[in-house]
Amino acid sequence: MKKIANQFLANYVLVFIISLLLAFFALLLMDFADHVISDTLVKNNYTAEILMEDDYRQIDPTPVINNGGGVQVINSNYEVVYSAGLNTFAKDKLTPAEFTDFLLAAKQTGVPYSYDIRYNDRGQ
Repeated sequence: MKKIANQFLANYVLVFIISLLLAFFALLLMDFADHVISDTLVKNNYTAEILMEDDYRQIDPTPVINNGGGVQVINSNYEVVYSAGLNTFAKDKLTPAEFTDFLLAAKQTGVPYSYDIRYNDRGQ
């Protein structure tokens, strides 16, 4: 009876260690896949932080436009002062409520576009 108990314990420990190793390798594989996907997504290569300039007229929207996107700059009066490429705003001046709604909706899932929003307090 003691031999069977020892054999069960050994099998249990062995299966536990194998399960831990499989979980560890699965985690490594998912982490690797995450990095590969993150590096290849266009939206991660052309963020607002990378494109932003203190003078919005110096922004080069070419890479974003070439990938089917657009760049919009909104000033402190909620006016779209610069737009290049795809423009998802229906008008050139927003109300504070419309701008707030845009900010809230921009990060929700199911939005057909990927918005990257940054504030520049040094710019025009």
